Amino acid sequence: MAKQFALETLLEERQEKRTGTGVFLGTVHSVKGMEFPHVFLLDDGWHQGNLEEERRLFYVGMTRAEKSLYLFSVDPCTSPHIPLGQESRFLYAQNAPKEEIKGFSREVTVTILGMADLFLDYPGRFPRSHPIHQDLAALKTGEKVTLEKGKQRLFVVNRGGKTIAALSRKASEKWHNRLDTIISAKVLGIVKREKNETSDPNATAPKVILWELPVVEILHHVVCPRKASER
Repeated sequence: MAKQFALETLLEERQEKRTGTGVFLGTVHSVKGMEFPHVFLLDDGWHQGNLEEERRLFYVGMTRAEKSLYLFSVDPCTSPHIPLGQESRFLYAQNAPKEEIKGFSREVTVTILGMADLFLDYPGRFPRSHPIHQDLAALKTGEKVTLEKGKQRLFVVNRGGKTIAALSRKASEKWHNRLDTIISAKVLGIVKREKNETSDPNATAPKVILWELPVVEILHHVVCPRKASER
């Protein structure tokens, strides 16, 4: 029923794109140049063509949000651009700076570190009095961050040199030898995670009920796969 309603609404959409103060339902292409206080973006059906073009279009959809952005994962489909891996709330800071990605070439691309790339329970392992929670609370959309090597994984460090998140082991392995390809990294948004979302029975029990995780956007040079003759 919901799918049929959405389809019918899209078919009846008017070209002037004026909806008053109600709810606007449309494709990402139809909202280019527009902004809304709250945006809900589905991830189903993205991976159908040119991955780089779809990544840019997905970015356009996310940056239509002025106050909050909600990303939904439609099971079993998952976005190739920002895999959530679970139901999550993705928040934009109010009055977030609007930036355009300029000068793109085939040698430069953007990768977003989503939930599958983060050590989800890392901040939750620290008590509420630990500085990491204060640093996460003070984090702003658009704030520059860096990736730094630790003993076993990579960490996300804020501009003050404080660790605010850790990458998953898989993501750490992926980026361990690619740090020199990174041009810049910044906070794209914040995800709130609750203690009851921890499903690993062998994991260390979180010491707080609720904590935050930064979603990071990385601008980097494209890593070309090595040819068999070069290995």
